[in-house]
Amino acid sequence: MGILYFTTPNCVPCKTVQRPALETVKKHLGNKLKVIEVDATQQTALADHWGVLSVPTTFIIDANGKPRKVN
Repeated sequence: MGILYFTTPNCVPCKTVQRPALETVKKHLGNKLKVIEVDATQQTALADHWGVLSVPTTFIIDANGKPRKVN
């Protein structure tokens, strides 16, 4: 299972809410969870591919690589 997390350098909620929450989850799950943070300003094609319209946008990815939830 993994989390794909889109952010930008100027995203205040990303820095103050989302990133700390993801760090807490990662601490509890350890190696069972892979968190990938993507700067949507640097990876515009990837953000477009995933349909990111705003940040933070977070996808929960199952063991087969399929997105199961989006926030």
